Amino acid sequence: MKLHLLRHAKTNQESKTGQDFDRELLPKGENQVAKMAQFLSKFENIEVHCSSAKRTRQTFELLSATKNNESLQFDSIHFSNELYLCSHIDLLNYINSLNTKKDILLIGHNNGISDFASYLSDEFIDFKTCGYCELEIQIENWNELSRGAAMVIKEFRPEVF
Repeated sequence: MKLHLLRHAKTNQESKTGQDFDRELLPKGENQVAKMAQFLSKFENIEVHCSSAKRTRQTFELLSATKNNESLQFDSIHFSNELYLCSHIDLLNYINSLNTKKDILLIGHNNGISDFASYLSDEFIDFKTCGYCELEIQIENWNELSRGAAMVIKEFRPEVF
């Protein structure tokens, strides 16, 4: 099985409401996502789990937008408040509870997503904005996911100035 981890793209430091949850992507972040969409253009039959925060939702929406008459193929999308600024243990519990055999794209936040990738792979992984990591895991069900069970297959971060 494969677990694809993506940190949201570059954001404003403040939101109009003053709430961290409502922070929006900057133009640089939008450009990051456009390049990420090109990198991930071969995705098919992926189940997406995304934090409900504004910046992660915007990252997903831009990622899934039609580009050059093609779009990424996602099987389903689940937005969850549970994924907002959660720890790596919360992420593990969330993934362990999923009743699917599909590969998963998880869109989230630091420090949780970096800690989660590091925990699963037993390697230090530090996600910058719009950082991506593909992990391969030799398991039959997501409830078997545990520390050190994953192998890093790919890492990518779009260069945008």
